[in-house]
Amino acid sequence: MKSILRIFRSIYISLNQYLANSEKKAAFYRKYFGIKIGKNVRFTCGRQNWSSEPYLIEIGDNVTIT
Repeated sequence: MKSILRIFRSIYISLNQYLANSEKKAAFYRKYFGIKIGKNVRFTCGRQNWSSEPYLIEIGDNVTIT
């Protein structure tokens, strides 16, 4: 059962990363990965690969990640 939930979570994360705009991506990363993200942050690529401890990442204001 846990493996099925893990698969669905992975699919959900992948879809959100590809379909969302920058504001939604930032909110998603805050909620599911615990990343601290400032104001006016843009993500221009489809998917980011975060470290094994993404809750330690802090992104300041006015940043573009490509």
